[in-house]
Amino acid sequence: MEQLKIDFGYQNLNGNFISVGASYDYAALGPTHHCPGDVMLLQSIPNMEVIIPGNAIELDMLIKNNYNNGHPTYYRISETQHTQKIVTSLNKALIIRQGKDATLICYGDMLDFVLEATKDLDITVLYYTTIVPFDALTLNQNLNERVILIEQFYEGSTNYLINKALSGQKYSLFNIGLKHEFLDKGGTKKEMEKYVGLDSDSLRKKIILCMK
Repeated sequence: MEQLKIDFGYQNLNGNFISVGASYDYAALGPTHHCPGDVMLLQSIPNMEVIIPGNAIELDMLIKNNYNNGHPTYYRISETQHTQKIVTSLNKALIIRQGKDATLICYGDMLDFVLEATKDLDITVLYYTTIVPFDALTLNQNLNERVILIEQFYEGSTNYLINKALSGQKYSLFNIGLKHEFLDKGGTKKEMEKYVGLDSDSLRKKIILCMK
């Protein structure tokens, strides 16, 4: 963290930093291999871009179009990927679905779970691969009074970005993500998703509660 902050962030030097393991991909190796705090940590470094590709195609496109951008950039890679056939753009959110009851924001490989959980709900789904810089324009243009944020890392990690983007707007923000505490479980990623309540069934229940 100190090297990234001083050697790259402070001097705003070009560099690409690619992680693997995401929040709990390596949970089979035990709780010490969990890493849900990276997004909160890395976005605290000024000049650091934070990108979460949702599949291999997105990763390929984002790196090829962004590797020489003149800034330090963090890529968060997961062992799983979403299956949607979509075309994303650098620094631009994608409107997956439009509705009137809520605006839902999700990142990376969570897209499949979110779409399954909301398939019959009248909500807008915005998909972000770039967290920093944050696409405020698309969010404002597709804003409903309820904003539901799905994060496969510590919940509230990107609250600052959303609140800044929606400054002056009337809205309520609901967080769904990992509690800010140490996980004491190990297992497969699928088992961990169910344990932390980020599988499709659990997401659906939480999203419906946010809309009441």
